[in-house]
Amino acid sequence: MARGAGYAELNETHLEFHVALVGLAGSPRLVHTARALVAELKVVLAQIDRAERNAHDQADSHEAIVALLEAGRVDDGLVAIDEHLRDAERDILHALGAT
Repeated sequence: MARGAGYAELNETHLEFHVALVGLAGSPRLVHTARALVAELKVVLAQIDRAERNAHDQADSHEAIVALLEAGRVDDGLVAIDEHLRDAERDILHALGAT
């Protein structure tokens, strides 16, 4: 964001952030599964006209999660990840008209 990345690059980085979090488990199999889920998510996102605002909000959320984990506040980080995923689910369902 600081260097002015466009929406497409921010979105790609957003999805890779999630794969990187899974990678912290140290399981290549989980990373493979996460990459498959991200591929499916890209299909869904292609059907949704997501606002550019969302990419910036997501980047702020990712930064906060990383800060918690780097500070050793793993429990708080897990809560933040859970909230982040719930918010994303809500936004996607809303965009699809499913709520």
